[in-house]
Amino acid sequence: MRLKFSFFLFLLILLAVLFYGITSNRQPETIAQVISTNLQTVLRAQQQDIDQFENELAVYTNPFSIKDNARFSKRVFVNGGLVYWTDNQFYPEYGALKKSDTLYTIKDDFGVRIVKGRQVVTDRDLIEIFSMVTLYESPPVKNQYLSDRLNSEIFEAYELRITDSGPHTFSFNGIPLFTAVISEQGHPNGEWMGLVALILAGLLCVWFVISALGRSSYSKLQRSGLLIMIIVGWRLLLFWYTQTAVGDWDLFNPVFFAADLINPTLGDLLVNGFVLFIISAIVYSAVVSDLSDWVSKLSRPGAIGIGVLLSLMIVMVAWLVYGSTWLLLEHSQVELDISSSIVFNELRISAYAFLILIGLSVMLIFSICQLTLFVLPVNKVLKYILMVSALPLTIVLPGPGLGYASAFVLLSCLVDFWKFSKAINRLRYQTFIFLVMVFATTSIVSSLAVYKHHEKDDLVAKEKFANRLLIRNDIIGEYYLSEIIQEISQDRYVRTRLMSKILARQNIREKIKRQFLASYFKKYDIDVYLFDAAGESLQPDVSTKSYKAWQQEYAIPEYYTDYEGIYFMEDREENVRNKYLCFLEISAYGRQVGYILLDLTLKKYIPSSVFPELLLESKYYLGSKVEFDYAVYKNGEMLYKQGRYSFENKLSSAEFQDEELYDNGLEKGGYHYFGLKTVDNRTVIIVSPTYQTQAILANSSFMFLLLVFFTGFLFLGARIFVSGAQFNLSTKIQVYLGLSFLLPMLVVSVALINTLNSSYREEIDRNFQKRSYNIAENILDQSEMFFSNQINIDEYANEIVEAATLAQSDLNIYDINGRLVITSQPEIFRLGLLSRLLDTKAYYQIKNKREQNIILDETIGKLDFKTSYTALRSYKDGRLMAFLSMPYFDSKNHLRQQQVEVFNSLVVIFSIIFLISLLGGNVIVGQLVRPLKKIGERIRKISLEETNQPIHYEAQDEIGSLVKEYNIMLVKLEESKEALAAIQKESAWNEIARQVAHEIKNPLTPMRLKIQQMMRSFETESKEYKTCEALISQVDSLSSIADSFSEFAKMPAPNNEPVEVIGLLNKTIDLYQSNEVALKKDYEVKSVMVYLDPKIFSRVITNILLNAIQSKETPETHKIKVGVRVSGDKMILSVADSGMGISDEQKEKVFTPYFSTKSKGSGIGLAVAKKGIENAGGNIWFESEQGKGTTFYISLPVYSV
Repeated sequence: MRLKFSFFLFLLILLAVLFYGITSNRQPETIAQVISTNLQTVLRAQQQDIDQFENELAVYTNPFSIKDNARFSKRVFVNGGLVYWTDNQFYPEYGALKKSDTLYTIKDDFGVRIVKGRQVVTDRDLIEIFSMVTLYESPPVKNQYLSDRLNSEIFEAYELRITDSGPHTFSFNGIPLFTAVISEQGHPNGEWMGLVALILAGLLCVWFVISALGRSSYSKLQRSGLLIMIIVGWRLLLFWYTQTAVGDWDLFNPVFFAADLINPTLGDLLVNGFVLFIISAIVYSAVVSDLSDWVSKLSRPGAIGIGVLLSLMIVMVAWLVYGSTWLLLEHSQVELDISSSIVFNELRISAYAFLILIGLSVMLIFSICQLTLFVLPVNKVLKYILMVSALPLTIVLPGPGLGYASAFVLLSCLVDFWKFSKAINRLRYQTFIFLVMVFATTSIVSSLAVYKHHEKDDLVAKEKFANRLLIRNDIIGEYYLSEIIQEISQDRYVRTRLMSKILARQNIREKIKRQFLASYFKKYDIDVYLFDAAGESLQPDVSTKSYKAWQQEYAIPEYYTDYEGIYFMEDREENVRNKYLCFLEISAYGRQVGYILLDLTLKKYIPSSVFPELLLESKYYLGSKVEFDYAVYKNGEMLYKQGRYSFENKLSSAEFQDEELYDNGLEKGGYHYFGLKTVDNRTVIIVSPTYQTQAILANSSFMFLLLVFFTGFLFLGARIFVSGAQFNLSTKIQVYLGLSFLLPMLVVSVALINTLNSSYREEIDRNFQKRSYNIAENILDQSEMFFSNQINIDEYANEIVEAATLAQSDLNIYDINGRLVITSQPEIFRLGLLSRLLDTKAYYQIKNKREQNIILDETIGKLDFKTSYTALRSYKDGRLMAFLSMPYFDSKNHLRQQQVEVFNSLVVIFSIIFLISLLGGNVIVGQLVRPLKKIGERIRKISLEETNQPIHYEAQDEIGSLVKEYNIMLVKLEESKEALAAIQKESAWNEIARQVAHEIKNPLTPMRLKIQQMMRSFETESKEYKTCEALISQVDSLSSIADSFSEFAKMPAPNNEPVEVIGLLNKTIDLYQSNEVALKKDYEVKSVMVYLDPKIFSRVITNILLNAIQSKETPETHKIKVGVRVSGDKMILSVADSGMGISDEQKEKVFTPYFSTKSKGSGIGLAVAKKGIENAGGNIWFESEQGKGTTFYISLPVYSV
């Protein structure tokens, strides 16, 4: 008791400490001290790292062979030229790094960094080493992958703002580095402390619950009331806590889930699910024991009313499953479709935990309904009619109410028909069958909700996508065009070429297409028109229209956009597609040098976009769910399409007229089509694959396995911790058989997933590597021509961009010094997301280790991707000319999709095997247990009063051995019954003997004395004297009989010892040698040792010899033969006489006490002999033939030392 109280007190104190830590805010001075300490630690580590690097740089001739600390980004310059770098992330230029020779801070558009400079002066060179620590990172593009962030190693989870002048200054060794504004904040680990606090509060609630249930003095009503008060109190505590302490915790953040006042966050929904489960358990435990008595007393109208109520409850149970799943999907960002993703974060795990709690609550409520239905006093037909009585009400339920309600009603009828309700309150195998049926139905209904919500989301996404398509303007394109116009206007190359009448101006067009209009604008046909300073065309072979004429025709208010110089023309004419015209004025040195007109016309067949999401601003990011293939039709003819799907001849003219196409869409050939009509008679058709049956199976199987495994843990806990929760033998066999099959299957599945993951990764790398080799081979000739100065950079760049377009991938070319030469995706480098330097590992492995290809995992912000680096070597001499870099931004998604497919297949297979093992195990174990049940029935019927029948079982297995032992036991039992009867009979004879000896011998002594007194008064020859003498003889005879009885009753316990039988036998036999008796010895052995009592054995031999001698009634010489032989481990003694023999009627009574065939015998001798031999562990029996003689046999075990 004291230990329990101490544990309770410890939990309470710990909870109080946690709440204090959570609710108490940290002051700015305290936070500044923590940050300063962390900063000192990091900068000291930077100092040590640069010292170590300098020492190793003096030893190694190639700095790339130094094992560098990736914690700090470094650059090494020799005489102002870069010779070494640690990474290919953005780094300030050399001019910015020359700010100081010691420690300083650099602030720019990309963030705030602390740089440590070190100069090493040699005889010929100036070596400069720069090590950088990022304090604050601010990428030029903000999206799901890139965002502003502070260095967590220094600032932990605290929030602050780095400014030019702030109240808190941070320095190192007296050098001021930066200032910051810090506000009062909570503990940085407040979320985890909050989680621990909630768990402890839950444990305390469980403690109170167990205590309440354990108090026998409380009534059921009092217990239930106390439990509900505890739950409500904990709920109020949680509400207060979530409102004050964990506002930023995702689980209690309404940004991720917000349904209503009761469920404002996902955390609240999870807690409410737990409360529902506890209440369901309380109600179940409170009513289940008295349910049968209460229902059986109902009248017929009352029973019918209860039946209708049960039907309503079952329908509501079905709605609870469907509605809970729909609630999660409708009001949250959680993905419950296991066929879409197998990545589990905090929110998704919480959502599945909520569904598990709902499943368990449904199981308890459904169990109450089934127990009530089972004892309902109505016939089965009426019972089932009552069960379906509430189905018409499903028309008011959301979704396919009739479908999921019918599933639970059918389940109810099947459970009642198969009488599984009897096993609900017992730990029997039928209990598991019942649970599996309930969980399977629950999982199917839940997956149905996921499927229907996916259909709804898909339809809504298509409507939004179609509405976005109705916005004629390309919003993203216009934004990028505005940026591009400014860059082109300021480009030195463009201005120089336009000013010169000698240099080729055609290269301007190629550069603009390649460098400025790559990637995103691949869905447009691009024309670039050049004009001189007077506005006249520089391409008369293409167009003679002047710049001013273009402006007069298109630069009108009707075509205005939100950006100056950009005009948009809609496809109002037949088969004319949308287009943009951009007017650029190019000036240099204060004068106009030319004009450029960009003409972008939407292609008819728009390729799938390879523009990386990394470059999209968050306000333009639409997510992968809205990326559909689509086509735009007008007057029955397709204007243009986007995507890889072939729209030709897929929909008939009748289907184009079907209103269902424009309401809910049409499914055809495994695809879902959705149409939208515009006011100008255009039709947009959006297509996507239909929801696969495999996905429904995967979702059902996954939810089913979650419920089964979680319930299995609950049963295991009940088996361990709850007294009386015991399984019967068949249930144990089936459960252990299932576990012995499922656990290895689970291990094999995990191993298989890991193996397949590795295999898929290797396959992706091989395919990626193969593509790299093919591209490298295709551009090798142009690369050799460029690096041998046979073609210019513009011609080479065009080849690279064309190769990238064909490969649907970005391509980067680096020279042998690791500097970027050409790229098909200049935006990444222009924005500074990557520096123009090659990855150091690829540089070292290919250039110094002479590797041909290497694939590396790289990261930009939160985007993980793979990059293949391939060496471009000359055909002629094999020298390294350049490096080909091909990033694969979708590699992780591709791998995840393969993982999803494998996982879904395993989940479905696992569930099917589980069900097969469950049902098959029931049949198999039933066959195994049937003989055991039969044995149990026979054992219950075993009786000492009746004859017990053996079991017939032919199989020679373990159960056969058990049956055999059972039959042997019956034989031994019969023998024991006979022995017990004999012992009881002998005990009765012993008691009779004692009584007889006492009653006879007591009067004999005075009788003898009286007769002797009378004899002294008579003459010796008188008749009276002889009469008295005869009476004395009879008294002596009676005394002898009484002594025999007393001797039998008082037969002493044997004092066994090793005895040489032959010698002892000879001594006894020699006493009876005479002329009337011819005793013959027939010994086959000279000596034999037996463990027995020699005195008792002598009396036994004496009794047998006396009987043999007295068996001869004629005066002839009586022949008696005594034989001794050894057979195995037994000594056999035989005594054969030539007397009259024993009749058949007398044979059964020979060893019975007080039976004798002689007129003067007491009938005790052979009984004593039998008892003495059996006490020595032997047997005695006889063979007799009337008129020829009798032979007695004695068998005793031979004594061996």
